[in-house]
Amino acid sequence: MRHSFAQSIYLPAYHEVDKVYELCERAAPFVYCGTGCIAKVQRWAQRWRISQNDLAYFFEDGDKDKHKLKAETEKYGINIHFMKKCQSVAFQAADLLAYENFRANQKLVPRPGVFSLYELRHPLQELMNVPNGDEGSDWGITDRTNLEQFCADQNIPRR
Repeated sequence: MRHSFAQSIYLPAYHEVDKVYELCERAAPFVYCGTGCIAKVQRWAQRWRISQNDLAYFFEDGDKDKHKLKAETEKYGINIHFMKKCQSVAFQAADLLAYENFRANQKLVPRPGVFSLYELRHPLQELMNVPNGDEGSDWGITDRTNLEQFCADQNIPRR
């Protein structure tokens, strides 16, 4: 397929919300982003009438919270696989997208509002040419407001 998905968390906001809610106990950043990407893929597949049985989810092996992501996805009958970076060239492209997304978010999240595509680094401008949903809807950044809403929706207790 030629489509891209990205989900990231603005970590300063994550840490601030985690001071108020038991967020890290319920949704480590890797788990939050991993399940967010899976949800985006599922919506995309549904839109294109692709059976969920035809989907396979691969994540780069090595994150300390991978067992938490596996446990969370298994609750919903979703089987995920982990591979070493050297086993998949696709992970190189994913790393580039993740890095460029991270750099852009560091610049854009602290000063929300309208910005020009030309303010982004050239590699991210080029990556945006890969289909990524209506108006980039299959790429996402989670900020403080999103995290607080997530805590409310998931009934995550306050500390």
